[in-house]
Amino acid sequence: MTVNTMINNTRQHSLYLHPYTNQSGAVMAISLIMLLLLTLIGVTGSQVTGLEEKMAGNMKDRNIAFQAAESALRDAVQDIQVRASGISNFFVNCNMDNIANTADDGLCDRKWGSPGYTEPTYARTSISWPAFTDAGNNYPAITLDMTTTPSVAYGSFTGATPIAGLSAQPRYIIEGDQAPRTGSDSTQAIYFYRITARAQGANPNTVVWLQTIIFVIP
Repeated sequence: MTVNTMINNTRQHSLYLHPYTNQSGAVMAISLIMLLLLTLIGVTGSQVTGLEEKMAGNMKDRNIAFQAAESALRDAVQDIQVRASGISNFFVNCNMDNIANTADDGLCDRKWGSPGYTEPTYARTSISWPAFTDAGNNYPAITLDMTTTPSVAYGSFTGATPIAGLSAQPRYIIEGDQAPRTGSDSTQAIYFYRITARAQGANPNTVVWLQTIIFVIP
């Protein structure tokens, strides 16, 4: 009886031991899987937060560039009152004397209102006009760098205070054209001016282009 009792006790102990050991291994595996999932969730959340911060920064910088371009348009309107005399001092290459930083910079006679005019193309830093003919006059193709002369930097002819926080001051050009006036003042012309402004944010890769058209009746 004693021997049988010992054998039975040993068997019972063995039966209880094996299930307990298997359960411990399963719990460890599940714990590792849960830990891995929590790690993945944490990493993904961190990446999403970083992306959102970057997007917010980009939107803020674009808004800064947009406001700078609007300021350049207003500056150009004042510049027209200072420099423009009809379109007599406008030239096909936007720089009649071919000298940088002089009073004819950025004044372009590209006949943009005429039937033969072809719209320019805009790159990140430049404007390119194709060649065309208008009223028997040939207009050559030109590419204008909007990061330097002959485009006009903000405040150059108006004395406006430079805009802080930008990677570069906004710049603009002015295209001029004229049309005859009808009625009793038919001897007078109406002058049209199209202003194109380019601005950068704090990051030079953030670029905004804006245009506006004004007309002047002498």
